Amino acid sequence: MTYYTGPLSVIHRDKTNPGYGMRRVLVLLALSLSFAVFGQGVAPNYIIDFISTKQGLSHNYVSSVVSDELNLKWIGTENGITQFNGFDFEYIKPSEEFPELLNENIEVLFLDEAFDLWIGTKSGGLSYLNLESNELRNVNYLLATEGTEGNVRVTALAQDQRGHIWVGTWSDGVFVIDVAADTLLRHYNFNQAVYSITRDFRDVMWFCSGNGLHAFHPETGEVTLYHIRGQITDLLPDVERNRLWIGSAGKNTPLYSFNYATESIDSLETSITSNFNLISFFNFYVN
Repeated sequence: MTYYTGPLSVIHRDKTNPGYGMRRVLVLLALSLSFAVFGQGVAPNYIIDFISTKQGLSHNYVSSVVSDELNLKWIGTENGITQFNGFDFEYIKPSEEFPELLNENIEVLFLDEAFDLWIGTKSGGLSYLNLESNELRNVNYLLATEGTEGNVRVTALAQDQRGHIWVGTWSDGVFVIDVAADTLLRHYNFNQAVYSITRDFRDVMWFCSGNGLHAFHPETGEVTLYHIRGQITDLLPDVERNRLWIGSAGKNTPLYSFNYATESIDSLETSITSNFNLISFFNFYVN
């Protein structure tokens, strides 16, 4: 899970560069603002635009960014959601227009396969926005447990092969909901923060809690548990290398990965010395 505490940088590929073309790259981003980009060929040029409250961003603390099928950017902040079309800004905040968004402090955004925008908040639970109708609905009743009333802190979101939404929380575990049937399917209850949930290239659902890595196998319904040293913060499936990359926090933290060939955890020592070394993963296409 990644937080940005300064202006949002929008990176464009310079199409006048002879190396222009589609390239898949893997970026390791440390909180120290150190970047490592792995690629081959001619190094591309980038044009970087900075977006802050001066340009129209609702808050400079950005927690999540997603792009929809029209290439509109949806930016989650501590002051609601900013929609950016490249020129103009629109805002989604708790209001008469959006009464079922119960908290303006956005933790995570996720766009599902039906192009509904899921919104996890810090203290207002879970809502989703239908991008076609602009109707926003709260589904906290599906997350209700004793003492929470569904107003949980949502920290991670994903979707499985059947269209079910997986909801990771700060201290209430993982919920799996079927929105079409309006039903809670499963609840994995533990009190450690779930920073990442992902579906891999074999349709296995992975989620983390503390130093535990959980793998849900849809064909059997069983969950396999693995452990690493340090708190797990990010997960990234990598089909080309047949691995699941595992980001973690801690001093001198190795870079871990799940090796599908051996079905075991491998580690690579990074020798990065930091009191809080959070390594995040982004898998993106550069156009």
